[in-house]
Formats: sequence, structure tokens, C-alpha cells
Amino acid sequence: RGVVHDSLLAAGPLAAAEVWIDGTTLTTVTGADGRFRFDSVPAGPLRVTFVHPALQAQRIGAPVVAVDVALGAEAEVRLATPDGAR
Repeated sequence: RGVVHDSLLAAGPLAAAEVWIDGTTLTTVTGADGRFRFDSVPAGPLRVTFVHPALQAQRIGAPVVAVDVALGAEAEVRLATPDGAR
């Protein structure tokens, strides 16, 4: 579970972003509050990222965040657009 924050366009939570776990077919979409949740993920090291049409239109890529999920545990992931300097 986690949240996507947009520091460039909306300066707040990023709604309707598609979040996925790299190397899997698992995807989900953020709610109005920028929050997302996957119901079931494999344990181990994972890479999470996102995409949003407004960012794509500006040719802005999202960073990939590494997270290690323990068997039977939840992990909190905070995703964000790159800051303006980047």
C-alpha cells in the first residue's frame, strides 16, 4: 500500500495514477487521495513505479522505488514525481 504525491503539477496527492510492480502483471490505480493498495504481492525485493497521463504529456518519468516485502507483512511505499530541479 502507499501514496503517490505530485510535487510538480498538482502539488498534492496524485489521483488516477496507474501504479505497478515491475516484473509482474500487478497494477492498481490511485484514488482521489493519491492512495493505492495491492491485495496480494509476492514476498521479497520488489520495484514499484507509476505513470499518469498528465506527466506523460510533459515527458516526465516517474522514479522506481525499491521495497522489500516480508512474507505475510504489509509494506508502505511512498511514490512521488521528481522535484522541479530534476
